[in-house]
Amino acid sequence: MTVAGKWVALLCAVTLAVMILLPLRALPAASQQPEEQPPTATRPTPPTSETADSDRFRILHSDGQTVSEMGVSEFLLWTVLAEMPAAFEPEALKAQAVASYTYFCYERAAERASPSEALCGADLADTPVPYPEGYTEAYWRERLGDGYEESVKKVSEAVAAVTGKRILYDNAPIFAAYHAISGGTTELPEVVWSAAFPYLQSVASPLDEQAPDYASEVTLTAPQLAEALADVEGIDLSGEAAGWIAEDAVLSAAGTVVSQTVGGVSLTGREWRERCGLRSACFTVTYADGEFRFAVKGYGHGVGMSQYGAQFLARSGYTWEEILHHYYTDVEIR
Repeated sequence: MTVAGKWVALLCAVTLAVMILLPLRALPAASQQPEEQPPTATRPTPPTSETADSDRFRILHSDGQTVSEMGVSEFLLWTVLAEMPAAFEPEALKAQAVASYTYFCYERAAERASPSEALCGADLADTPVPYPEGYTEAYWRERLGDGYEESVKKVSEAVAAVTGKRILYDNAPIFAAYHAISGGTTELPEVVWSAAFPYLQSVASPLDEQAPDYASEVTLTAPQLAEALADVEGIDLSGEAAGWIAEDAVLSAAGTVVSQTVGGVSLTGREWRERCGLRSACFTVTYADGEFRFAVKGYGHGVGMSQYGAQFLARSGYTWEEILHHYYTDVEIR
C-alpha cells in the first residue's frame, strides 16, 4: 500500500474512536522544550560515549541552587506521566518514554561536554513538572486521585519495556523534539528555532486533525492586542485597527506563520504565539467589529513527534519503534 493510501486507511480506522480520547493536559512538549532556539543547538555535538554514571540524571531543583540525582526508571515514570495521558495506548507511552529519555540524554551529554555555570553541576534544569516536588509519589497521588494506581502501573510497564532504548543518529542521541498536536504536518526545526537537524524533517501527521482541541481560537480586542505588542520596538498602532495587521503572512510548507507584519514591524510566528497566547504558530488572523480573531491549528512547536499522532498510530497497530521511525528520519533505535 502506498504511504498516502496507508494514511487514508488509518484515518478511516480511527475517526470513530477519536471522541473517546481524553483531552490532553497542558502537555509540556511546548514548555519543556522551549519555543526559542534549543539551548544545546549551538553547543558541541554530544559525545558518542557517556560516563559511568550516565544512567542517572543530575537535576537542578526549582530553587536554582540544589542539585539531586535520580535514576532513569523513576525519572521516566514521572516524566511520561507529565508528558502524556496514561489513558493513551501502551505503544504510544513507550514511544514517549524513548523520546523523553533520548531528549534528556541529549541535554545531559551536551551539558557535560560544555558545562553551564548556571546549572551548578546539574545535567539539566527544565523538567515537565517542577523538580523535585513534581517527581514524587505524593504529587502524583494528589494530581491523579483515584486513578493513581492504575496510571502508575500502566506507565511503569511501558517504561520498563523500553528503558535504556534511545533514538540515535550517527551513534549519538538526537534532539528528540516532540509536541502535542501538529497542524497536520510536522514542522522543520529551522522554521521554529533557526537550527537544522537532519533527523527532524517535516512528515505527514494528518490524523492530528481529528484530535480534540486540534482547532482553537483566541480573540483580542484592539486595546488588548496593542497591550500585547506594546514593547515591540518600532511598532506603530496609531491608525485604524483594521489596518494594523498586513495581509503579508509568509507560511512554511507545514502552515506555520514564518512572519507577518503588524504596525509596520514583521513578527515571527513564535513571537505572535508568545505575545498573543496562541497554542501554536499555525494560525490565521482576521479583524471584524473591533476584534482580532486568531484561528489556530495544533498545539506546540510542531517539530518532531506529535503525541496525538503517536496515539493514533498506536491505535492503528503501529509499534513504538514504527511510531518513532515515522517522526524521526534516518535514525537507529537501540
